[in-house]
Amino acid sequence: MAGIGIGYVLMSKGDDFPLSQSVIALKEAGQGKVIGEESSLTVVYRKGMELKSASVKTKKYFEPLKLAGAAVSELLSGDHIADKEGVPEGAKLLGLYYGVDRIVYVDISSELKRNFRGDTAGEFLLLKSLYDTITSNIEADDVFLLINGKEEDTLGGHCYIKYPLKKMFTQEVKFNET
Repeated sequence: MAGIGIGYVLMSKGDDFPLSQSVIALKEAGQGKVIGEESSLTVVYRKGMELKSASVKTKKYFEPLKLAGAAVSELLSGDHIADKEGVPEGAKLLGLYYGVDRIVYVDISSELKRNFRGDTAGEFLLLKSLYDTITSNIEADDVFLLINGKEEDTLGGHCYIKYPLKKMFTQEVKFNET
């Protein structure tokens, strides 16, 4: 809606704005995550048996997808988060793609699966930290994990990742009262 309003203002003003200023105004209108010369990204990581959140400053990105990619790279490398746990050694972000279905497809190197050592809770918390890190930095309906560009059944044999991750974290548990 804001883009339509800015487009109307730019078109109705005629030649009052040079083209370069119009393009800059349109770019800035859709980029709420850009702050000054730095961007702030949210990284959700495992510490013990819970998830913690950290805000990390990075260089300015105009595309939200690049901001989310920087957040995932930070989660995997841990350069600015000293006390994170549970991320397999050597795992790297290969790509981050935004589908027309509003699902973010995150492609991570095979080291994520190959070097994963953990139980059910560890695998769940790793997947939840990836999901939360991405959805904290970009508007998305869901997140789908790829390993070396391919769908996998599981990371460590505990959590099924053949489908988008949202259902795994938002399922409602019902108990029968007797």
